[in-house]
Amino acid sequence: MILIVPLAESHIEGLRRLRNRPEIRGQLVHDQEISPEQQRIWFSRYERNPDDHLWVGLDAAGHVVAAAGYTRDPDGWAEFGRLMVDRNVPEARGCGKDLLRFVLAAAGSPVYLRVKPDNVHAIRLYDAHGFVAVGESGGLLRMECRQP
Repeated sequence: MILIVPLAESHIEGLRRLRNRPEIRGQLVHDQEISPEQQRIWFSRYERNPDDHLWVGLDAAGHVVAAAGYTRDPDGWAEFGRLMVDRNVPEARGCGKDLLRFVLAAAGSPVYLRVKPDNVHAIRLYDAHGFVAVGESGGLLRMECRQP
């Protein structure tokens, strides 16, 4: 069982390690490896931004094995993102769906996301949860969901 909790400073190194795994990093919009210092700088900005919300999934030992969140934009839309799941952890399998549902409920409507067009697994997940493709820009597919 995975426990979904708001991101705290104690999670940032575990989140960085998860995010830097090649199989996860390769699917992210910003796919460069990040250093501990870059992660600390990012977290400092994250803490000061009331429109940015991130949750992590913790396994029974308290390790970060998943994450997802949203950022509210000035137009009132929520941009869903940073969905990451460590598929090597058996209890984390399927928690991407749980995190997506959790974040959609927290964000409210409407929600959009940007995803690499070759990330078929993620696109299938988003389709199953009411997202529809509305266009492509900068090499990324934009999908929107008006109902959480």
